[in-house]
Amino acid sequence: MVKTKDEVNAFLNKIQEAIMQSYENVIINKRTTGKDKNREFQIEYGIGHKRICEEILSLDITNYSETDDDDGAGWTGEVWIFGQIVEVAHNQYMEIYIKLKLRNKVICLSFHPKDFDIKYPYN
Repeated sequence: MVKTKDEVNAFLNKIQEAIMQSYENVIINKRTTGKDKNREFQIEYGIGHKRICEEILSLDITNYSETDDDDGAGWTGEVWIFGQIVEVAHNQYMEIYIKLKLRNKVICLSFHPKDFDIKYPYN
């Protein structure tokens, strides 16, 4: 589902406020089974926790794609999906799929190259 601009901006404000308090307020999901796209991407391009926090901080309404129900095991609530063009190496850019959840901390469920086209309703 697509949230209103006000709802997206409110979500972004909450996550950015949490991150500005401390980068430790961001938890980057690590898969325990199957392929860990996040970790593989981080290792391949040398992208660390600080850089992911900075990219999340730079998100705005134009990066928003959609909101979905969290269907992960043991999770409830919503996940918010964004896309971002990120420079991964000198003059090398990739469109990154970013999936976030806000609980007590910002949970970054996905931060890796997109697997499919990302739609941007407010771009």
